Amino acid sequence: MKTYGQYCSVARALDLLGERWTLLVVRELLCGTRRFSDFQRGIPRVSRTMLSARLRELIDAGVVEKDEGGQGTTYRLTAAGEELSGMVRELGVWGQRWLPRHLATDELDLDALAWDMHRRANVDALPAVPVVARIEITDGRRGDLSFGDARTEGLTLEGRREWVRAFPGWFARYLFAEVAPAAAAS
Repeated sequence: MKTYGQYCSVARALDLLGERWTLLVVRELLCGTRRFSDFQRGIPRVSRTMLSARLRELIDAGVVEKDEGGQGTTYRLTAAGEELSGMVRELGVWGQRWLPRHLATDELDLDALAWDMHRRANVDALPAVPVVARIEITDGRRGDLSFGDARTEGLTLEGRREWVRAFPGWFARYLFAEVAPAAAAS
């Protein structure tokens, strides 16, 4: 691991957390990810080797615990890791407020979007019978629209009337959806 070689607490924290992919691994753990394959779904551009290295570093630092029980290998945050939640949340708020919202098409990862939708599914709100939903994304730049605005812009839902009405409640909103861009905040 590279080091800043400083006694400063910020520099020492960044020695561990400032490496590429590390805070995304922490974010995934904070979002409930426990299995290696689920980390890969949440961070699809990280290689298996790099993901293994980052998990190992976090385990060695006492931020993550690895459990190799009967259900296979799982990971969880320690108390030290849980303390990172406020920092990760504030970093997300800052990014949502101050960084550009429009990305180049090659920077948009629909696999990560689908995985985030999966983990944000409100299972209790789903119908008692199985439902098949086909989501076709032709324009990945709709992240800042409310559900109603997306429908005005051309989002269509087809199916049983009660399911179409209930669809918005089937998923929790993005954690930072309510954070307005800086230009609108001032």
